[in-house]
Amino acid sequence: MMTDSIDQNALKEKKREYMKQWRAANAEKVKAYQKNWKAENAISQAEYQKAYQNTYKTREEVQRKSWERNLKINYKMSPDDFNKLWKAQDGKCAICQIDLQPRGRKLDAVSVDHNHDTGEVRGLLCRACNHGIGCLKDSPKVLKAAAAYLIEKGHYSKIKRN
Repeated sequence: MMTDSIDQNALKEKKREYMKQWRAANAEKVKAYQKNWKAENAISQAEYQKAYQNTYKTREEVQRKSWERNLKINYKMSPDDFNKLWKAQDGKCAICQIDLQPRGRKLDAVSVDHNHDTGEVRGLLCRACNHGIGCLKDSPKVLKAAAAYLIEKGHYSKIKRN
């Protein structure tokens, strides 16, 4: 019984080696076949890849790794640095004080605010506040002028914030 499995493994290895040599000797045929196959199956492959990516991206460990990579690359932060900042701000936006959500695309999702010139992290903001100061050029002068304008002309915000 044991020799059967050894024979099977040896046979598989011999076949694997033969195919490797055949592919090397027939590289142009293999390349042409693959190109033709990809062209004939482009639509089904695109659908498969899209479905796979949608499933893959929803996996918790993939989202966590992506988040950690984003912190490291864009803000030179570790997850511990982020968590310390989160705790220091009590999980609230540094400007409007709404409770932040750790992920997502909604207005209350967390954004890491940083100085675009120096890369220095300033704090955690909700998306709305982060976009707001960005649209106002991160300029205290422009922000003060906008505040004075709203005070003078009146404000009409219907958004209820904490």
